[in-house]
Amino acid sequence: VSETSGEGLYPAVWSARLAVDGIVAAMAGPHPQDQLRQFSTTWRSTMAEYLRPPNTDVHFLLPLILSNRQMASRMADAFWLGHNI
Repeated sequence: VSETSGEGLYPAVWSARLAVDGIVAAMAGPHPQDQLRQFSTTWRSTMAEYLRPPNTDVHFLLPLILSNRQMASRMADAFWLGHNI
């Protein structure tokens, strides 16, 4: 959900489209698991700009950040040291 607009449908449909594209590519290839493994990277790289503040709903991101040690470290560096996320 976008923090600035309150919009949630657009990123949900965008994510669904990425998932469908990944499934179609996996079904077309000889090793579906290889294609499916790339989904997480594809999703993150595609959605990254949209999920950056101020569009990001902090209530959505906070549990993700706190459950991922690397992301928690990056957020701490950004907050305390002014580094880019």
